[in-house]
Order: sequence, then C-alpha cells, then structure tokens
Amino acid sequence: MFLSAEPSATPYDVRFSLFGVPIRIHPLFWLFSVLMGLNLRDPGLVFIWVVACLLALLAHEFGHIAAMRYFDERGYIILHAFGGLAVSRARVQRPTLPQVVVSLAGPFAGFLFALAIYGVLFAAGRQPSWAFSPTQGIDVSFEPVAPAGLNALVVLLLEVNIYWGVLNLLPILPLDGGNVSLALFTEWRSREGVIRALQVSIATAAIVGGYAYFITRDFFLPMFFGFLGFNNYQLLQSISNRGDRPW
Repeated sequence: MFLSAEPSATPYDVRFSLFGVPIRIHPLFWLFSVLMGLNLRDPGLVFIWVVACLLALLAHEFGHIAAMRYFDERGYIILHAFGGLAVSRARVQRPTLPQVVVSLAGPFAGFLFALAIYGVLFAAGRQPSWAFSPTQGIDVSFEPVAPAGLNALVVLLLEVNIYWGVLNLLPILPLDGGNVSLALFTEWRSREGVIRALQVSIATAAIVGGYAYFITRDFFLPMFFGFLGFNNYQLLQSISNRGDRPW
C-alpha cells in the first residue's frame, strides 16, 4: 500500500496461517486495540473489543487477499498498530482496474461480514434495526442475545466492520480509498496524478479530523487523521520541491 511499510518483525509477533494465508500480528496491534477500548471501562468488554477488532480486521484483509488471488497474486497479512496490511508477493505495480478492485475488496468484505451477522440476527428473530445521525453515527439495535458477552461481541463486530469499512473508503492515503484515488489520478500522468491524490488526501484528512473532534470531543481520531495528513504533506513537499518520485 502507498505510504505503508511492513512493521519490523519482533520476537513477540503472533504467527499462524488461515486458509493457507500466512498471518503475522505485531504486538502493537494488541496494545493499540486495548488503548482504543479503554473507554469501555470494563475489562471484560475491553477483551471483547479486542476480539472484535481482530475478527473485523482479518475479514477486511482477507477481502484484499481474495481479490489478489483473482488476479493470480499470492499474499500474506500483517496486523499492526493502525490496522492491517495485505501484502502481495508479486511486488509489482498493478494496472488501474486491478488496483481499484483489490483496494475496494477490503472494505466490502467487512460490509459483507456485517451483513451476514445482520442476516443471522434476523433469521433468529432478533429484529435488528439501524439508525443514523450525523452527530451520533450509526446505531444498531436488536433484541439482546444470551449470554451478555456474545451480545456485546455482536454489537461491536457490527460497529467495527461498518466504521472501519467507511473510514477506509475515504480518499486518504494510505487507506483503501486513497489507493483508489491514487490509481485513478495516475492513470494518465504519473507524477501529476500523485500530487493531485496527495492534495485530496491532505484536504480530506483535515476535514474529517476536524469533524471527528467536533462530534466526539475525543482526540484519537483527530490525531489519527492528523498523522496521515502530515505524512501526506511531507511527501507532497518532497515531490514538489525536489521532484522526487513517490516510490
């Protein structure tokens, strides 16, 4: 992914394979997941939050892997502090259409996961319903399931899959939407397209970061978008001032 680098391996990495795909989980994934869930205040809920993050991110990255396999690529998954990477072993720049498909496959895999959970709830007679507010976001409600821990996991899985998918569709590099933007902008002119993609990325990060703080009064999302926007700004300055190639 553009502007993304694989985190260095550590002795504390968790490694395993699932459906023939090698997976590595960096220790910072666990740390940042716990930190993001501390507002739940209950240790049991924090643990369930971490499980929900793990399952949702794996579903997201497996969406990328499935699309890669469609284009005869093989890859592996790394989960790290700010999300995950589905890394192709081909190490080549894809044409525009395959890049767009591979990028969008991750968010839509998460949406399908959420839809499958919704379908199970509906089939079980739990009558799930949705509500959306520009200030409160998406609210999912249904007749509780037992035990309470399973109920919390279902709610958090729905929320994480939806929000993580929507966030990744934003045209901010190195998110999936940013990679789509980059592929489209560079279809005809490489260097100019990279500059346009970075400009869109910086502007979107600033707007979304400000909006996130306005509705949540929490600093995590503004800091996240600020970090991405600043990295994009640094790269834009490098390209503009010295004519450097972005890769």
